[in-house]
Amino acid sequence: MTRSLFFLLVALLLLPACEQSFGPTVDITDDAVASDDDDATDDGALGDDDDSVGDDDDSTDAQADDDDATDPPTSDDDDATGDDDDSVTPPEPPGSCTSLGVLACGAVLQSTTLDADATNEVDAYACSTWNESGPEKAWTFTAQETGPVTAALTEIQSGQDLDVFVLDGTSCSGDDCVAYGNVDATFDAVAGATYTVVVDGYNGAAGTFTLELLCGEPAPPLGDDDDATGDDDDATGDDDDSVGQTGDDDDATGDDDDGVDVTPPGICAPDAVLTGPSVDSWENDGAGSTDAIDTWSCVGWDESGPEYVYEYVATVDGQATANVQELADEVIELVLGPLDDLDIFVLDPSNGCSASSCVAHGDATVSWAVTAGSTWYIAIDGANGDVSPYDLTITEVGTTPPPPPSTESACTDGLDDDADGLVDCDDPDCGAANACQVGTCIPARVLSCGGTDSWNNGATGSWQLIDTYGCTSWNESGPEVTYLFTPTSAVDVTVELSGMSADLDLFVSAETGSGCEGAGCLAFGNTSASFEATAGTDYYVTVDGFNGAVSDFDLTVTCQ
Repeated sequence: MTRSLFFLLVALLLLPACEQSFGPTVDITDDAVASDDDDATDDGALGDDDDSVGDDDDSTDAQADDDDATDPPTSDDDDATGDDDDSVTPPEPPGSCTSLGVLACGAVLQSTTLDADATNEVDAYACSTWNESGPEKAWTFTAQETGPVTAALTEIQSGQDLDVFVLDGTSCSGDDCVAYGNVDATFDAVAGATYTVVVDGYNGAAGTFTLELLCGEPAPPLGDDDDATGDDDDATGDDDDSVGQTGDDDDATGDDDDGVDVTPPGICAPDAVLTGPSVDSWENDGAGSTDAIDTWSCVGWDESGPEYVYEYVATVDGQATANVQELADEVIELVLGPLDDLDIFVLDPSNGCSASSCVAHGDATVSWAVTAGSTWYIAIDGANGDVSPYDLTITEVGTTPPPPPSTESACTDGLDDDADGLVDCDDPDCGAANACQVGTCIPARVLSCGGTDSWNNGATGSWQLIDTYGCTSWNESGPEVTYLFTPTSAVDVTVELSGMSADLDLFVSAETGSGCEGAGCLAFGNTSASFEATAGTDYYVTVDGFNGAVSDFDLTVTCQ
């Protein structure tokens, strides 16, 4: 064979290999997908498929390509989420809250999103851009009639921003939002349809609240009275004059344009009718009471207890007087007298049973001018949340008043009941009344041999009736608390004080027929006092505050 023929033969043998390396792309050996060619040159927008999911690893493919920077997220299917491994990640589906119960028209409930049954699944609602990343609570409501329904928040915990949302149906998904608001949300309910009411926390807020569901047309805003003097009927909150009107509120913030938020007052309800001079005994939290009013327009007292309201019809032209006396309802009150504080308010019914109707008030007694046939509301309310049974007495004095009583009938009302020129404790008629017993101690607690007690001389059961004792000249102007000690046998007794943060002293007196008197002191001490006790005799051990001192203390009784 010649050399030229040899080289021609070699060239012919190498030709298929060269075509496989440098010629057109044809894959017949790679994987089971016929369109996969594993090269760098695309064979068309939909033909390059080097794996089993439609991925072609180039930058020119359109819908079939999912690993580039331009492909829409929805065209990628190489994992379970629809993510095409580019810079856009679809959001996770929103969470769902859980209904805790059922609401009905007129429902009022108090709750808190700090409870363990609150969820924290919904952070956004389709009807709002607010960040509701706080925990939420939800309830369902099925409309009985077609018409407007309002979900309203009140008494939101100070410093917390809670919002209210209404969702269509029971799925409790933020995507189903149909109404929302900062303090209330109104929506048009359809009879038979079910809705979900959610209370959520703006920007992580959480706390207590009261939720009320009101069915029907919402009440007009305060100050919107449809007349020409202060009615604005627009969305500005301004009453169309140059002066902010207190209580004129015409917007959703409660602000009356004078810088002070106005909270609409609650509404009380009279439950019983009294005509002329009357006496009644009841409780301010008894059946028929309300707890709608915490302050009255005629005074700034804290009246956060419930109130019981009477309708009173006068029978004279002259003056009516109403007096309320609290009644003891605990064992300690049987000894010390009532410890609760009820107050009395007279309302003008032409303004309704509300805080703004108050025309007169008193701590225990109130008097005001009346005419025969005139009607009034009399409210008995609890100061600082107090609740107590009571006696209410209403008297009337006509144009020609009847003669006064012959004795001082009440010793704490600030009135000269018997018209003798002496009021309350200044009248000898009140000499036996507890409130007039200056210089007399009143036992509120009991001691026995070997006994101990921890208390405070200013706590419940204390008085401030004794400033001096017959056995010393010390100034004991602080409050005192007195113990009753009655030994069953003759013993030597030592009482000791400890655990004090201020200067308290001990005093011992014996019953001699005149009760517990400071003048009858038989033993005293700065931290201890000793005395010989006779079997069956009542002794009074008093802890008093030197120079006005008040402190916790521990008291121990040792008998030998």
